[in-house]
Amino acid sequence: MDLPSYVRLAVMRVKAKIPGEFRASVRIQVTNNPAIVRGFAATARNDLDADAIAEYNSDSGTTVHIQGGCGKGNGENYAHLDGS
Repeated sequence: MDLPSYVRLAVMRVKAKIPGEFRASVRIQVTNNPAIVRGFAATARNDLDADAIAEYNSDSGTTVHIQGGCGKGNGENYAHLDGS
């Protein structure tokens, strides 16, 4: 059966929450021209932006989500724990 794309995406989101599953992702953005004013595009804020996410959905229904990252550029280095 051929489902519409929005239905397939919804099914993938639901499957991502199945108990006992572990997920991890990493995002790295590098640029030589950081965006001063940012829109909704996924452009880097600094010369380097990096994020890592680990998530575990337990059988009891509890989800543990850990996220952190760092950035370098514009004369500063910083770390964050919330994806901002």
